[in-house]
Amino acid sequence: MKLILTDFERLRQPWPVLEFSNTPFSNTMLGTDLPRSVRFANYELDAHAGELWAENQKVHLQEQPLQILIMLIARAGDVVTREELHKALWPASTFGDLEDSLNHAIRRLREALGDTAEHPRFIETVPRRGYRFIAPVEPLAPAPSPRGKEQGSVLPSPTGRDFRA
Repeated sequence: MKLILTDFERLRQPWPVLEFSNTPFSNTMLGTDLPRSVRFANYELDAHAGELWAENQKVHLQEQPLQILIMLIARAGDVVTREELHKALWPASTFGDLEDSLNHAIRRLREALGDTAEHPRFIETVPRRGYRFIAPVEPLAPAPSPRGKEQGSVLPSPTGRDFRA
């Protein structure tokens, strides 16, 4: 009985979570460095926060399409194979049709970006191989730390005394 419970625990999350450190963050899974935030067209992606913004409006994007976008942007201009996407998003033990799952996630991503396979602006399909991010990507400078919380900075105090962060 314990083996079955362990299997359920393992299957609870069907894809690995991409883990990032502070700016610039490294994704050991992808083996690449990507700035915390990037801009392409009228979109801004904060990969660390897992948020996509278009003209100051948050774009709703599910986890798998978001992870695909991060992988494609990390290797903009290069083909990311379907096999690489399968390995990154669905472990070998995942049940179901991986091709349908990937196609569905790509379709969701394109819908969120207002992109199409027929006339791509962002995601180009490379037949029988994978996908390529084709839009120019611009790294954004990190936002200043809120309230001066950099190490060693002085925080304002209503009593006039200085406190070190």
